[in-house]
Amino acid sequence: MNFSTVPVETACGEILGHFTHYMCSRDVYCENYGANPFFLKHTPPISLADFAARLQKYFVCSEGAFVAAGLYLMRLYTRRPDLFDFQSAHKLMVTALTIGTKFVDDVTCKQTHYARCGGVDVEELNSLEAFFLAEISFDAFISTEEFVSSHQYMTQIVTEGPVKICQETVHEETLAYTAY
Repeated sequence: MNFSTVPVETACGEILGHFTHYMCSRDVYCENYGANPFFLKHTPPISLADFAARLQKYFVCSEGAFVAAGLYLMRLYTRRPDLFDFQSAHKLMVTALTIGTKFVDDVTCKQTHYARCGGVDVEELNSLEAFFLAEISFDAFISTEEFVSSHQYMTQIVTEGPVKICQETVHEETLAYTAY
């Protein structure tokens, strides 16, 4: 499929939201939430879908940053699935998108902007970024092949629906990345 025919740039937040939602709905149980810095002690005041739309609207980043964020979330998920649940999804998403923006985009905003968009303070976002990067062994590099593949994957989500695609591919991609 020709990627330019699908308006992914208008759906990146929604796609990232669906993808994060799917990973957080998996049957992974974490007994010690105190060890999860992404865990919210209260119910998030905004739905994951609305939060994703908010990030897309206000984050001031490229489509590529959303693609990178999805890849980073997958890397983290393969190593630490216990971090993914609905009480941690919002902070996971804003952290991955912050890292993706810094890695992919030539011009970025100040950390205070990203923290404000994500509803966290700067010190917490700094801490979450450091934790996230350490958990993925600071593997922020994305090869051209990975980027193109992820871009196509996001296009497929837009055209065929996120739930169907995620259910068919997350496990296979997890095994492939783990084997690396």
